[in-house]
Amino acid sequence: MLALALWAPAAMAQPAIERGRALYETRCIACHEKSVHQRESRKAQDFGALRREVERWSTNIGGEWRAEELDAVAAFLNDRYYRFTCPPAVCRDPARAGGGPGHGG
Repeated sequence: MLALALWAPAAMAQPAIERGRALYETRCIACHEKSVHQRESRKAQDFGALRREVERWSTNIGGEWRAEELDAVAAFLNDRYYRFTCPPAVCRDPARAGGGPGHGG
């Protein structure tokens, strides 16, 4: 029972991250390589700013992503590159939500 309770939050977060990865790879990767997310002068300094950048670029390219799709892409990018403290309502995985020291949270 305890193992199931510990596994459930990670299982809930993973589909959103995988959905975010798929959306990113479909709509964004043509212009964004990983170097864009690893440069020192990046605009996003926390999860909220990262989410706003995802929304801004979605709008700029004529996208009509719903809020949950924007959240999924931001969660994917956060998981892959940024490691900011992520709101539990978005990430749902306590390990991912925490961010940890030095991760912008």
